[in-house]
Amino acid sequence: MSFSSEVKEELGKRLDTARHCQIAEFAAIMAFCGKMRSDSGEEMQIEVMTENEVVLRKFILLAESIFEMEEHDFVIEHEGKKNSLMHVYIKEPVYVTKILMTLKWCDEQFTQIEPVFVHPILVQKECCKKAFIRGAYLAAGSISDPNKFYHYEIVCEYEEDAVQLQELLLYFELDAKVIQRKRNYIVYLKEGNNITDVLNLMGAVVSQMNLYNIMILKGMRNDVNRK
Repeated sequence: MSFSSEVKEELGKRLDTARHCQIAEFAAIMAFCGKMRSDSGEEMQIEVMTENEVVLRKFILLAESIFEMEEHDFVIEHEGKKNSLMHVYIKEPVYVTKILMTLKWCDEQFTQIEPVFVHPILVQKECCKKAFIRGAYLAAGSISDPNKFYHYEIVCEYEEDAVQLQELLLYFELDAKVIQRKRNYIVYLKEGNNITDVLNLMGAVVSQMNLYNIMILKGMRNDVNRK
């Protein structure tokens, strides 16, 4: 298993006790993987698509905790080579309404629906900012093999989303930058210290310690080579 996958496995098992933090992390997964769709009867549904089983499990875990949903409230379908792409559908109107209103994707009268990357009220608290970054990494992030080089990134579809995520990372004094790669916008961090710090704020403390150990060993090797 890659270092990046180990981080996601660790974060997938973490569940904040505060509901507002759970909502922030849920909002991040929805921002990157979720969308609204209509079925053949024109009923509004929520669909989440991912190739990562950790994201699937975390989305369901958060939905069950926040909205008191149960296993039978989710419809899961697979497609693609070896069923690699997973779709999760929430079809029950009462839960669709609750989710859209919680994420601020609709007005209070439920007359206008407009998905947003993240509503500012959901990431007002520092702890919620951390939870959103965690969810964003789970949904669309990766870390390079630290034995080779240090690189942390999250892939965004739109530039304004990337800038908003960059601002959340800059709030914690992390040297986040944005570049365009083909049709996507990449929010990234370089340097080992930046990445250990972001692992800590996301709550991946075991992975953080593993990275520290790798950095120490690399430093010792460099010292020996110089001598």
